Amino acid sequence: TRIFAITGVVHKETLRKMEAAIESLGGDVLVQEGFSDVCTHVISPKPLLTEKFLCGLAAGKILVHDSYLWESERAGHLLDESSFEWASISRPSSASKVKAEMDSVSRELAKAVYKRRAAQQQNEQIEGMGGVAAEPPFKGMVVMLLVSDDKRRQLHNLLLAGGAEMCADLADVCSGEKTCNIKATTHAFVSPSLLDTDTRTAQNWSGGDTMRIEARKVMRQLQDHGLRCLREEFIVDMLIEGPSLSRRQYQIRLPEEEDEGEPE
Repeated sequence: TRIFAITGVVHKETLRKMEAAIESLGGDVLVQEGFSDVCTHVISPKPLLTEKFLCGLAAGKILVHDSYLWESERAGHLLDESSFEWASISRPSSASKVKAEMDSVSRELAKAVYKRRAAQQQNEQIEGMGGVAAEPPFKGMVVMLLVSDDKRRQLHNLLLAGGAEMCADLADVCSGEKTCNIKATTHAFVSPSLLDTDTRTAQNWSGGDTMRIEARKVMRQLQDHGLRCLREEFIVDMLIEGPSLSRRQYQIRLPEEEDEGEPE
């Protein structure tokens, strides 16, 4: 069964029509807010910086333009996806009208989709009919996320979709329920607001500034262990640009003299 995650559809009526069309054609709809690995397809009006689209890209799911659904509805059955895939639309030789109308962000994402799909297909040819997927983009990473609440779920799901292993959740570490395995951690991604001492910027951290202070203690431990922490945007940028992306411009450090004591 094909299971579709829909993203980038603003109007509720359009969304309802899409869900009804998928179900009438024998497919299933992923109705939850975030991404789930059970989905087989992600359908969108354009390449987007949404959780579902990015996770679908990282996980090697089939990413299709929304016209796939309407053309399938006209045909009375789910069509072959190949000509509707963003990987096909965005290939260098494509003269698609959809491609021509993309904005710069969508074009960069589309290029990443094309590269990811091409790598998968190449592996399938090498391995034969039982081919394996291309190497997941975050495979081999053991990650500690030191990011604010508004980003944590999305980045956690994105890293998992791309093959990363996750350390304990920051909320559990800060509450003392779990500990971060400093020695096992290979990557730490940080929200720049973690380093901001202005209490007015603590609104996106559950527990407010107390949580940020605890998170800075974890960051200090990671730094002292020799780990180079990176700003959170490296995750998406690496997914789009590839593993050769330089880390230098993303490095972030706590000031050496900072006192991580309790707030006054």
